[in-house]
Amino acid sequence: MTKFQRIWLGCMTLAVLANGTPLFGGTRQLTVTAREADHIFVNPINVDGQSLLLTDDFADGVGTHVRRYLLIAREVVNPSTGEVSQGAFIMLSADGSTISGRYSGQATFGSTSLRWVANGEIIGGTGRFKGATGTINFEGSSDLSTCKSVDALSTCEFTEDTRATISLPDRH
Repeated sequence: MTKFQRIWLGCMTLAVLANGTPLFGGTRQLTVTAREADHIFVNPINVDGQSLLLTDDFADGVGTHVRRYLLIAREVVNPSTGEVSQGAFIMLSADGSTISGRYSGQATFGSTSLRWVANGEIIGGTGRFKGATGTINFEGSSDLSTCKSVDALSTCEFTEDTRATISLPDRH
């Protein structure tokens, strides 16, 4: 390898390491670490004689690559088994870009707490996340003493840590 080739290869390697973007085709890979907090709205539902909880989550978050964002999510929780199913989410960043996907997982109910772990897939995005794919993990908790109820509807505070690996198509 000539001196010029080594220098060129070194510069290209540094460029990729600096921003995660391949210079000639391919995909960019982003690792997101984030935290969100706010409220879960819990609505008991009955499906085929089975008592379930339909939950809607709204939270403000901040994280690497996504910066400030609003998380909107919905899932069905089986309080008997802790199964979390039919999860769907949208992360709306301050610039209007979105990341969306699906997930499922497991919740654990304590006497005054709720904890959950859910894993899923990123299936799309808009703006700077257009064409996003990847995986996502949510780990959260709620202190059930923070819950407020009106008739059957309850709202509870929660915090959640999110980790995602996002692949984006190269824009070159």
